[in-house]
Order: sequence, then structure tokens, then C-alpha cells
Amino acid sequence: MQNEQLSLAAAEPVVPQFVAALEGAAVDADPPADNEEDHPPVAVAAALVRAVDEPRRKEEDRSPVAAKASPVSLTERGLRPTDMEGLWRLSKMVFESGLAPRDLANPQAVFVAMAHGLEVGLQPMQSVQRIAIINGRPSIWGDAVIGMIRASGQMTGFREYTEGQWPSGDFASVCEIRRGEEVVVERYTIEDAKVAQLWGKKGPWQQHPRRMLKMRARAFACRDLFADVLGGLYMAEEAMDIPNDRIPVENTAAPVANDAAAPDRGVGGLKSKLKQTPTAPADARAAKPPVRTEGQA
Repeated sequence: MQNEQLSLAAAEPVVPQFVAALEGAAVDADPPADNEEDHPPVAVAAALVRAVDEPRRKEEDRSPVAAKASPVSLTERGLRPTDMEGLWRLSKMVFESGLAPRDLANPQAVFVAMAHGLEVGLQPMQSVQRIAIINGRPSIWGDAVIGMIRASGQMTGFREYTEGQWPSGDFASVCEIRRGEEVVVERYTIEDAKVAQLWGKKGPWQQHPRRMLKMRARAFACRDLFADVLGGLYMAEEAMDIPNDRIPVENTAAPVANDAAAPDRGVGGLKSKLKQTPTAPADARAAKPPVRTEGQA
């Protein structure tokens, strides 16, 4: 095709006119071939745009990150990444906003929480609030567990109640859950909590003992009957009492350049850094030996 032979040299005489046109309106960098034949000026503009844009495209092709944008699509249920790059971008955005929960201490933790959430049917922003990293173990809060099971459409019955007299050892929280014809009933008593050395434990077991008994019975029942829906995630209230057996791993991730993404974020983080600026002690400066000059003994 004749227009395929156009070069940057052919476009040079009309550069001023088309620069003005490009500033005033969007021009398709790659118009259809028949359109170029019918409108030679448009073809010249297209050739000019392609020639100017070619170095940038080559540079993006050499980039370790694909030049093609990884969009985060906005659906009726909220933001949803279309690939890993989009998920990583969204993770950094959430962390740098300062709205991530404290246990999601870096963008990598936000990424893992969102990835786990996607596997069990949660939207990314739901995962940030419902997935907790406790003792290095991703887990899900008890209220979200029931929400996920209800959303699956497979639960046909659910009931929670208590048995016995508070606070006798046989007092029990009971969770009864049904899936089709299958029924699971789990009881968790004060005596069970004592045997597990949980009763009276500092924290929620002292502040909300009834709630903790209820969550423990719920965790056992839901994981027994809906392990596939929960994707193997523990309930957060249960994970709090599991010993931390994670092997420490040195964090080799590159530091985040944005101060807002540091553990101490915002103005408070800046003040903290200024206070921590090392200075040499006065006596150390005084003890510095004099500089010897040529001719001195």
C-alpha cells in the first residue's frame, strides 16, 4: 500500500499543522488503511504519531513490568483486579491509604489477604476487613464465616444456643448447622476451655468469655461441614489461641519509597525519623585526634 511507505521525513513538512491538530483533538494513532487512502493528511498524522511513539513503546517492552496496563475493573460488587499486577497495585494503594488493619503490616500482607479472599469468594476490599493474619496464619473473622456460608446457598439450617448454668463447668455454647440432610452439632463447654488452658487467659477470654465459647463451637461446626466453602481458613477467634509455629523469614522486599507506606506513616512518622537521626556524642567529637601536617613529629 502506498501509505505504508510513509516515513517521518514525509511528515516533517506538515508537523506544525498536525501538532496543533493533535493538541486540540484526539487522533487515532492507527486509523484504518482505507481511511488513510481517502484522507492523506490523516495518514501523514498517523505516521508521525507512530514514529514519535515508537521509542517509548520499545522502552516499555524492555521494562520488567508489562507496558500494558493491568486494570482493576469496577464491577457492581466493587473493585476487582483482572490479574496479579492489578491485585498488587490495589494492595499497595490500600496499604498506602493507611486504612489497612494493623495486622496487615505491609503491602505483601494485604496482597496475601486479598488473594485468600478471592479463593473463597470475597471481593478484595471485603478481604481487607475480613481476613486477618494472626501468628503468621491467614484466618477469617467469625461473623464473616457465617456470611460466606449463607452466600454459598448450601446451608439449609443454622442455630446457636446455650446449655447448662453459667458459670458451671458444664455450661456449653452449642452450634447446630445443616447442609441438606447432613447436620453437625458442636458443643464447647467451660470445662473444655479449662482443659485447653484457655479459660481465664488474658485477652478476649477474660473480657468476653461467653463470646469466645460461642466462636469456638461455631468454628468447629463450620469447618467440619463447610471446609470447601472456607477453603481451609481458620476462624480468627480460634487462630488467636494457636501457638505461633511460623519460622521467621528475613524480609528481603525492597523498602517502599513512599513515606506514607512506612510502618510509622504520615506526619508522626516523619517526626519519629527526625528524632532518631544519629548524632555523634560531644565527648566523642572532643576525643577526635588532631590532623597531623607535614613536618610534625
